[in-house]
Amino acid sequence: MKKWKCKVCGYVHTGENPPDNCPVCGASKEQFIEVVDQAAQDTESQWQCTVCKYIHKGAEPPETCPVCGADQSKFIRFDPAQEAQSQKEPESLSQPDIEMDSFAAKVYQIISNHVIAHHLHPISVHIPNGVIPLAVILVLLSSMFGSGSVGLAAFYNTIFVALAMPIVLFTGVVEWKQRYGGTYTNLFVTKITCGGVVFALSIILSLWGIFDQSITTGELSWFYIILYFIMLAAAGIAGHLGGKLVFKE
Repeated sequence: MKKWKCKVCGYVHTGENPPDNCPVCGASKEQFIEVVDQAAQDTESQWQCTVCKYIHKGAEPPETCPVCGADQSKFIRFDPAQEAQSQKEPESLSQPDIEMDSFAAKVYQIISNHVIAHHLHPISVHIPNGVIPLAVILVLLSSMFGSGSVGLAAFYNTIFVALAMPIVLFTGVVEWKQRYGGTYTNLFVTKITCGGVVFALSIILSLWGIFDQSITTGELSWFYIILYFIMLAAAGIAGHLGGKLVFKE
């Protein structure tokens, strides 16, 4: 049933057509406008990315998702009522695309479920993201003041990053596969690549520090410092992209 609103006094009439005159203020039927169901209108003009859950408002979905980069085919019409109902139900996660014997697959699934349920990737990723900037500062101070002890502190911090990165990468891949369906978009490829760069550089810098403990004060200290800044930049980019996925901005 349609609804009509009097533009003069705000009276709302229910019926297929507006009344000849407003029963409240006496305005003619020309003063009535049809009231559009805003909720239904919003539903028709909202689209959800099936990869990262970004909501787009418009007559059509965007060509690419501004958050994760998924193409237009990954968008579906968004229904707020259905979304509210789905939030009351347990989250459905993608099954791992692996070929293992049944025992190994069960173990992997149990670990993966804990990774998702306890948000282990965002927790673990804060370890290198917090330690790498400190390591960069220590390397700079060691090079500037010729302090071997400060350089040693940077070395230990780098080893800590190298030990943490396998956990970060594993939990990140699990979350990507189960929460985002393992979709290959520029965002995910860049994020995974940056994680690999951080891991590789942490290994290289750690080994370099083992074989040359005076590297921060030696002739190649400038190159050593550049590698630290590359590692810091890669961690920063990965963190920024992770933030886009979380906040949908």
